[in-house]
Amino acid sequence: MFELPSCTSCRNAASWLSRKGIAYERRHVWDAHPTRQELADIAARHSGGAQALLSRRSIRFKELGLAGQTLTDEECLDLLANEPRLLKRPIISDGNRVVIGFDRRGLEAMFG
Repeated sequence: MFELPSCTSCRNAASWLSRKGIAYERRHVWDAHPTRQELADIAARHSGGAQALLSRRSIRFKELGLAGQTLTDEECLDLLANEPRLLKRPIISDGNRVVIGFDRRGLEAMFG
């Protein structure tokens, strides 16, 4: 799970996984952020592609003046690889599927 420990959604996801007895690996999304290739692999396993990984509500998104811009998936991947603060979080994967954000239904579908 890519997470930011201070993030409420990340803490909720971690709590949900722990309550269900699901083992998971934690990776700090800023300190050990995903590579471009990892992001491309994650995007390929999510129906929303790279766009789903981009947090358009983040402060950094606004600081970069990206509001209102249309980005291709390739541009998103390049941007996210260099600006991990723009990643939606948490990012949880079972190796095949991906859930972005704390999505109980998505987690239930993934882990049962």
